[in-house]
Amino acid sequence: MIGNDVVDLHLAARESNWRRKGFLEKVFTTAEQEIISTSKDKDTTVWLLWSMKEAAYKAHQRAFNLPVKLNWLAQECKLLTFSLEHASGEVNVNGNLYFTTSKITSEFIHASAEKDRSSGAENAIFEAPS
Repeated sequence: MIGNDVVDLHLAARESNWRRKGFLEKVFTTAEQEIISTSKDKDTTVWLLWSMKEAAYKAHQRAFNLPVKLNWLAQECKLLTFSLEHASGEVNVNGNLYFTTSKITSEFIHASAEKDRSSGAENAIFEAPS
């Protein structure tokens, strides 16, 4: 099972204030908050971890046929690699490990998550012709 999530970084900057009181504590574990606080690009790191959690949750919810009810703190991200253009990591969802790959651009972050790291699935975003 594969889960995907895309964060529009321009929209997130306009419509979401992740710096507001309580946001980080509601969405991210203490370890994830440490990753964010030590990051050189906190905005990208927040939305990267967010998209990793969303993608992993979607895969988990579908795999176990669960009702849609996201518990942010029941998931914990671990970054394995993180560069300007890509990231890879793991998300533990209630004891189930999901492997994530993320594409990072100035416009969006696209994360995909799957249980089987060797499935060969690749993520891509296609632009619709106008």
